[in-house]
Amino acid sequence: MTLHATTCPLDCPDACGMLVERDVSGGLVKLTGNPAHGYSGGHLCGKTALFKDVQESADRLHTPLLRESGKLVPATWDQALARIAQGLRGVPGDRILGLGYAGNMGQLARKYPTRVLNALGATRHDGGICDGEAACGFELVFGRAVGCDLEQLDGAPGLLIWGCDLVRTVQHSLPRVRALCRSGKPVVVVDVHRSDTVRRVEAWGGKAVIVHPGSDAALLLALAREAFATGAVDRAARAEDCAGLAEFEAQVQDAPTLEDAAGQCGITPETARELHALLAERRVWVKAGIGWTRRFQGANAMRALCSLVAVHGLEQSFHFESGGSFPSFTELIARPDLRPEGVPPRVVPHVAVGRSLDAGDYTVVFVWGHNPAVTLPDSLAVRRGLSRDDCLVVVHDLFLTETAELADVVLPAASFLEQADLYTSYGHRYMQAAQRILESPGEACGNVETFRRIARALELPAEVWSADAEQLFEEVRAQASEVISADDRTRFLAGEPVKLAADPGVDRKTNSGRIELASAEAARRGGPLVPTWNAADPPREEGRFQLHCAPTKHTHNSTYLHSARHLARVGDSRCTLHPDDAVELGVVDGGVVRLSNARSALTLGVRISADVSRGMVRVDGLFRSIDTPEGLGLNTLTVSDPGDLGLGNSYYSTRVDVARSDARSDSTDPR
Repeated sequence: MTLHATTCPLDCPDACGMLVERDVSGGLVKLTGNPAHGYSGGHLCGKTALFKDVQESADRLHTPLLRESGKLVPATWDQALARIAQGLRGVPGDRILGLGYAGNMGQLARKYPTRVLNALGATRHDGGICDGEAACGFELVFGRAVGCDLEQLDGAPGLLIWGCDLVRTVQHSLPRVRALCRSGKPVVVVDVHRSDTVRRVEAWGGKAVIVHPGSDAALLLALAREAFATGAVDRAARAEDCAGLAEFEAQVQDAPTLEDAAGQCGITPETARELHALLAERRVWVKAGIGWTRRFQGANAMRALCSLVAVHGLEQSFHFESGGSFPSFTELIARPDLRPEGVPPRVVPHVAVGRSLDAGDYTVVFVWGHNPAVTLPDSLAVRRGLSRDDCLVVVHDLFLTETAELADVVLPAASFLEQADLYTSYGHRYMQAAQRILESPGEACGNVETFRRIARALELPAEVWSADAEQLFEEVRAQASEVISADDRTRFLAGEPVKLAADPGVDRKTNSGRIELASAEAARRGGPLVPTWNAADPPREEGRFQLHCAPTKHTHNSTYLHSARHLARVGDSRCTLHPDDAVELGVVDGGVVRLSNARSALTLGVRISADVSRGMVRVDGLFRSIDTPEGLGLNTLTVSDPGDLGLGNSYYSTRVDVARSDARSDSTDPR
């Protein structure tokens, strides 16, 4: 038996360190947590612990597939590459779309395909489907996202968790949160429903504050107003560190009072004052999530939270993401300098890709590390676009996903265990260079080798494809080692995870180099100079209920939808309604409802629970289209209008109507 260290590649802030056990013949035995990884500390989540089921699934692709007479049939690599070359002949770069994403977060796996797309002068998307609004709001105020060191969380004076379900998304912080609670320090969770984290923290002695969906900015700016009014702001110190302090203070005078904001948010004035005391007197750490900003004004809400943290002088103990702790490898791997002369980068909003596909804006689409037919909003438009006869769709994946089913060329992919790569994180500060551990089945190829083959078939310059996967790995590892201390470099080059030193207050990369409470960049984008909240902002969606698409602890986006054990844990596709809403609708627990809006309609089982707020319908995770009577997925309902400032995901602004359904027999062709 041998053990090999690597990092979980999934799009998750925890980026767990893991050990892969092989038997004497080189076969996979199991995956376990790596105790040498300081953040994850030897623990794997229940999803990744079962990755062996995915790795050895009988459904994995072993050979290329080509669409012939409407059906996908096995083919050789030469045939697949010839089809791609033929389809690209004479196609200008602006008609080629690179639709890769974070199915594998390894630096090479995610970014090398973009090198080939750059050489073609292709269009790319902005990646805003996850944290576009949150990252925009944070960067407008604080710039580079480093964040406090969550490994030190158990030594904090307390913790305010804003819109983050740690149990489902940042679970390796939980032991430290429990330690805080048990030591008697205050831990408060602010969310729009009683999440798993709310219940866990309450069981440990912490508290929860449940606010109305979309009301966060009103409460945050009211808290900022209170901070100025009560003398909690050190104006002299803050004026030195913050650009726009006077403008922000003047603006929050028009914000709701704490009492008014409490009424708008559905909490008591006493609870609002307790939140103020947490920041002003207890000086707690603040952990912000991503999902709560997935609204039309999500970036503005994140700006409000960041500004509140800043006026209290708590920026060194604030955590949103940590990606700014690491060097960028884009120039080395993606090589934007390879774009044809006079062809600048063309970037489209990720969340609106369905519209452009449906409109026929592209002749060729390359998909890797992504399942857009399932994960993008308004997915019926995505499916229609990918199904167009005048668009060649090339998909590189482990499985015949719902996106691959629509493709013209499907290329078999290697898993993360079958290719060497460099891993960073957006939740902690550890970096690891992991060697290839297993051989790929059949003719499956890693991301680098696949796109090298495509580049050669297209007769692109040798500079694009001459370095193989092993050479590129050595180049990336060498660049990464330059930022590591001499003491850690030997361990890093031996494949162990190492922690980088980082300071949230150094090299902010804002326009002024300071914290920006007033942002000229926000104004340039058409937003307010300082964050605001307008109670009269009209809804842009019709429907009685807010659709809340929550993560699930049993699967990860669509990654595990080909694993029987993961699917068994998820169970039937269902939604959750508040008991009072269920009574009005005439719905009982275990019954069936129909969710509908102008985009689509879905029939789902229903669970009744006071964990959700009135006027909310919550759906956990992404289910397979075949699991609904209509043959449709959840994102057929979701809105694809980008957020106001970050052009990111606005899922939680989706509205639906809900009605009782007596049968699950409706049927619609998803194509």
